[in-house]
Amino acid sequence: MTEANFDAWIEEVRRKVTELSDMLDAKPVDELSDTEIRDKAGVVHDLTEIAKSECVINTGVALYIAVHDYYTLDNLWVSSGGFSHSSERLANLIREHADDPDVEITVYKF
Repeated sequence: MTEANFDAWIEEVRRKVTELSDMLDAKPVDELSDTEIRDKAGVVHDLTEIAKSECVINTGVALYIAVHDYYTLDNLWVSSGGFSHSSERLANLIREHADDPDVEITVYKF
């Protein structure tokens, strides 16, 4: 395949993808910020915001509860295993394991 043929083929593929996405009314997936996660229902939660209220996150593997540290005045997440995480670190951990079949994110707000 020559370079000209390849370029023509790529252009045809792009055109077909555009047509299909228009037919299916497909929209690009929004990028998540450093502190956001998506639960099993597809709802986006900002961990920095929900850590300010009473909240528990169940990943199917571990539970995380929002805790306010009165010594450092920070909102942290403490896992059922006893580890503490910042909102950014927890969001990163959850997104890293999102493809794991055992992980199913459920957010409980009280």
